[in-house]
Amino acid sequence: MIKIRMLTLAACVILVSAATAVAEQTARIQWKPKVGDVTKYRMKMNLAVDPAMGVEEVEVALTITDTVKEIKGDGKIVIEESQSDFSLMVDGLDMSEMMADMMNMKVTSIFLPNGTLVSIETNMPEMVQNRTVEAMAFIFPDQAVRPGETWTYTRAGDSNKGTFAAETVFKYEKTEKVDKWLAHKIIVTFRETEGALPMSSTATIWLSADNGDLVKGVIDIKNMEFGPGMTADSAQIQLTRIE
Repeated sequence: MIKIRMLTLAACVILVSAATAVAEQTARIQWKPKVGDVTKYRMKMNLAVDPAMGVEEVEVALTITDTVKEIKGDGKIVIEESQSDFSLMVDGLDMSEMMADMMNMKVTSIFLPNGTLVSIETNMPEMVQNRTVEAMAFIFPDQAVRPGETWTYTRAGDSNKGTFAAETVFKYEKTEKVDKWLAHKIIVTFRETEGALPMSSTATIWLSADNGDLVKGVIDIKNMEFGPGMTADSAQIQLTRIE
């Protein structure tokens, strides 16, 4: 009888240990902003453009500041974005002065708690490329995920916005330390599923395990629309949180 009880106890210990190990491997990836939160990022972007457009290489760098302005009663989140510290290099020529007007650009975006974009308002609408905004969207999973698990976000095209039907697949890799932040590492694969020159991208991003804010992002985009009628064959974007 004692031996049976000991074996039963051992079995329970093993099961509890196994359950604990599984729990430790799962991650609840959520966005938990607070009114007044401010995050700053340094963005660097390199574009390879068709020489037929008269330009071959474009390098852009700027600082992005996001402020949580409001969390509405229905849960929608209002984010105000501003830009500063611009630099623009076109085929090796410094054309940063052309970006001076961008210093006055303000963008107010409204999101659902899962990251779905509801609307964008800006004083410079010509600078917002809706297809690229869609390509860089992040949708939070509705449940805990384990390493290797994926979730998918699909949306229809919108002719008023100039966007096409698209699909994004998110894959949770692991949780690790990035600079001073503990962060969830996620692979994001995006592709437009219609259009004559569909945009696609692959990204590796790290989100704060504390509140879901971006910590770091490395994004490679094909056929990126960066202006009215202007497309880059390829683009590399790096986002690094600095505050």
